Amino acid sequence: SRSGHPDHIQNSLKDRVNLYEAGLIQDALRQCDYNMSNTARFLGIERSLLYKKMKKLDIVIKKEVCHK
Repeated sequence: SRSGHPDHIQNSLKDRVNLYEAGLIQDALRQCDYNMSNTARFLGIERSLLYKKMKKLDIVIKKEVCHK
């Protein structure tokens, strides 16, 4: 049936957007030496939103990276 087709496209788009957004956040984190305030500023978002997006997208910063 065609009724499920739009949902499949929407989920696929959502997955792709999430992957793209995760990549942008990870690149920004690297560029900002994993400093959350600088990363949020670089991306033009509030730090609290950065934390929410990282949690949603399962982006975890390893402790070794934070304690250079």
